[in-house]
Amino acid sequence: MNIGAWSNLLKENSINNNKILGNSLEKLSTGLKINKAADDASGLAISDKLRTQATGIKQGIDNANSAIAMMNIADKSIGELSSILDTIKAKAIQMNTDTTSEEGRKIIKTDILKLIENYDDIVCRTNYNQTPLLNGCTTPFDFQVGEYSADIVRVDIDNIESRQMGQADPFKLKNFITGFNAMPVELPPTTVISPEEAGLAGQSGVVRVNFSWNVDIDIDPVVIDPNGDAMGFNASWAEGDINGDTHSTISGGNWDVDDTGGTGTNQENFYWAISAPVGDYNFYIRNYETPATFPIDIQVTIKTGNNIEVRNLAIPSGEKDIGPFTFNYDGSLNNIPTTPTSPIETCACDSLNLIRNDDSPTLLHQAIKLMEVVDEALTQLNSQRSNVGAGINQLEVSAKNMMTSYVNVKSAESVIRDLDYASESANFNKANIISQAGSFVQSQANNIDKQYVSQLLK
Repeated sequence: MNIGAWSNLLKENSINNNKILGNSLEKLSTGLKINKAADDASGLAISDKLRTQATGIKQGIDNANSAIAMMNIADKSIGELSSILDTIKAKAIQMNTDTTSEEGRKIIKTDILKLIENYDDIVCRTNYNQTPLLNGCTTPFDFQVGEYSADIVRVDIDNIESRQMGQADPFKLKNFITGFNAMPVELPPTTVISPEEAGLAGQSGVVRVNFSWNVDIDIDPVVIDPNGDAMGFNASWAEGDINGDTHSTISGGNWDVDDTGGTGTNQENFYWAISAPVGDYNFYIRNYETPATFPIDIQVTIKTGNNIEVRNLAIPSGEKDIGPFTFNYDGSLNNIPTTPTSPIETCACDSLNLIRNDDSPTLLHQAIKLMEVVDEALTQLNSQRSNVGAGINQLEVSAKNMMTSYVNVKSAESVIRDLDYASESANFNKANIISQAGSFVQSQANNIDKQYVSQLLK
């Protein structure tokens, strides 16, 4: 009998059994039957893909639930807006009856204006995580509700500020304060003087700024050169402090066209003929008449070197000043225009301060028109609310469908990756018994080896 071979065989069996015992213990401790690629290479690849899919679906469910909460905020706010419009309609009806005196109509109009202010306040303040919902700044809302880029639910909520609600301009809810006074029906055509046009001091100029507008109103721009020197018609404005932009002297440029209102010119032109300061130029635009009840469109043509840039600006309804706006001249003929800058480039709620008018038309006629405007505004508001409701329904259906997919995908992954504890416990017990038996046999084999060695030594 080869005692050495028998002993080596016992050791090999013991090593193999201990390996099996270790793998079984690893599976029992992790709860997974695939802990490394060697356990099941193909099973690991499939289960990893299923796990990634399940993770994406779960995030899509979270996105959908967050979107539902977001849209519910919008829905409740629009409901409050609808209630305000209902109240405004009732008060307009109260105004439109001869049992209400003229003084009473003025009081009711004041009440309605407060309601409109409250309406805009709700529109402006309604947000989700600092994202405005009702003023049109961030619409449309796209919600990722699945694992693929195409799994998008889109909800459109247009701007529903009072200046947008009602009939065609000027019959908007916001304009009730002005008695729905209209802007001119036909605007005169805009005439823009080309910086290259002859007749303006006989030369085009190295830097030229032309302002042109489409209504016969006294508009006075001010241009401030890189040295801080200003040029403009009104000395008290051009030589003082403009919105924090301080300057001391009149610029060395030329001023060859001026409009003071009522002349039909409707433009002003500034130029630096032979040389011009290098750097950033700022300009402001002011309406020197009563603030208009409509936006005043202004076209600004800027020539720097051989480059011409046109900007379309507007003084908002009820406002007098806009600016500063900036352009740059680098001293070369082929100057690259800078990106237009404005003091306000953010999406903000309407802050126009319109002038109240109780006389033309009469308050009675204003009340009659307000009833029609509110009816149209309610129709528009209900349309937006239906968009929100449809979006919520779509999000809820998507979340429910994704939850079903998530459960099934996780179940498929579990079949491949998760451990059957009953089966593996039996395997572990079997390996443990074999290991103990192997240790006993190995011990006996060692004793037999000692006995043979003792016999040989006698």
